[in-house]
Amino acid sequence: MSLPTVQPLTSATFRSLMGQRPSPCLTIYLPTHRPGPESAADPLAYRNLLDRLEISLTATRSRSETHRLLGPWRSLEHDASFWRTVGDGFAGFASLDGATIVPLDGRVEPMAVVGRRFHTLPIVRRLFSTERCRVVALTSRVARVYVGRVSDYGEERLEPESLHDGSGAIFPDGMVLREAIVEAETVEPHRVMHGMGNLGDAVHGGFGSREEAALADTRRFVRAVAKMVMATNGADRSLPLIVIGLPRVVAGFVEGLPRGAGPVDQIAIDPHALSIAELGHLVGDRMRVTRQRRQADLGERFLEARAHGRASGDFSDIARAAVAGRVEVLVVEEGRREAGAIDRRSGAIEFPS
Repeated sequence: MSLPTVQPLTSATFRSLMGQRPSPCLTIYLPTHRPGPESAADPLAYRNLLDRLEISLTATRSRSETHRLLGPWRSLEHDASFWRTVGDGFAGFASLDGATIVPLDGRVEPMAVVGRRFHTLPIVRRLFSTERCRVVALTSRVARVYVGRVSDYGEERLEPESLHDGSGAIFPDGMVLREAIVEAETVEPHRVMHGMGNLGDAVHGGFGSREEAALADTRRFVRAVAKMVMATNGADRSLPLIVIGLPRVVAGFVEGLPRGAGPVDQIAIDPHALSIAELGHLVGDRMRVTRQRRQADLGERFLEARAHGRASGDFSDIARAAVAGRVEVLVVEEGRREAGAIDRRSGAIEFPS
């Protein structure tokens, strides 16, 4: 008896779950706890959900088929390593083809369902509530570049983004020091003015003050970082760009962006002493505010479109428009569930009796 496979929550995982599966399809959602005293209750809650599924199955299925469906999941009840690493919750999907576990960030409502298809709406909400962005934490001497994932369920994850400068230098951890861009002081032309002293030595200071030289170095540095950010992972250029730094430093970065780079969302704070977790919280708060504004705009668009006959809140209208490919935006009410299935050819809705 093989254990369920563990798959991350991605669009590919969702598509595989939506493929045609032999009935019945079993779905479980379970909130769990991080390792600690409270986590001892998780296996018991899990067993109760499996018992509910078994009762539903034995009413219509043979004992051998019920055992085949639940067997892989029963094997997890006493798997200590699974419960140590499961995180905040998971979704489980099983059919006669096999069983899959999808870890979830953030809490989820417990649920156990037997149906002709998997109940995937909770993970659909998570997929569409998670947004990616690019993050640059910038000071006059250090740049840290990340790809961020932020969800409405409390997830805030920043992962370093590998950079290259176009000449062969690579920064795999997404950190760029000013020394890697601005050469040593003795060979910087704006810092050194060669003249005849008593011994013919170079005279330091150039044609400007030390402060002006430092500002020029900073501009060179942040403009170079901007070019690297836009040159790396060109497919991600459409992602929102958030720059955390003091306004004077960020201004030089923005100047270095090419035309068409899109707007830059700035968080005006010095990130020098901030940890990656603290940066993630800042980015998460900003992204959620932006998302709320966008959702409010969608609500206004819906009301206006409905007033002109181009939108509907009726399930039958929505289903017919969906199978005809005439849905631009689908808005799902938080926490609402309606049992039923849509005929993918006619758009007719079948409600359970």
